[in-house]
Amino acid sequence: MSAQLRILVDQDEVIAAFLPGLERLVEEQNPRIPKDWTPIVGTTRWDLLADRPRSQQQAISRAMSTSGLFASLEPIPGALEALREMAAEGHDVHIVTSPMSSNPTCASDKLAWVTRYLGNDWRHKVVITDDKTIVRGDILFDDKGSIPRRRQASWTQVLIEQPHNVNERLGLLSIPSLANWRVALQFLPHLTLIGDPQ
Repeated sequence: MSAQLRILVDQDEVIAAFLPGLERLVEEQNPRIPKDWTPIVGTTRWDLLADRPRSQQQAISRAMSTSGLFASLEPIPGALEALREMAAEGHDVHIVTSPMSSNPTCASDKLAWVTRYLGNDWRHKVVITDDKTIVRGDILFDDKGSIPRRRQASWTQVLIEQPHNVNERLGLLSIPSLANWRVALQFLPHLTLIGDPQ
């Protein structure tokens, strides 16, 4: 596919390692984690608080609400290179991410993270919204399988495989990581591109 695409890329768990960063912060804030602690990394549920004792729920909620959390995340290996490759090949690439309303600095942290790892030019390519379907694009790379109103979106979703979305993969094209983005394009030859004349 040689046409220029408008590619949308989620931030958390697609280019930024949210779950490892959250787990690290929980451990820092709770130095005496009990032996029966259920790890965050590798969880097979989207809801991080489900089926956990109240003490674990409180510890995770506290960490998720901590200022600076989203700025402290590490990049997912290969993801930043993938973004740069997409842009270098002429695609119009934007980061489309949802804010966490319980975290007072989530939005500014996400912008700071993008500036730190991708540079100031990329900061202007970030869209922070609760509704990703309002953002026009050809493809959305995201780790969330159940995006509300996905069928009304202009984009086709490609699911980035994570343990927490193992039960959401049915009916979605999925790839192991953003580093495999070219593979996804090979499987989407019938896209109606935003820039194409109808």
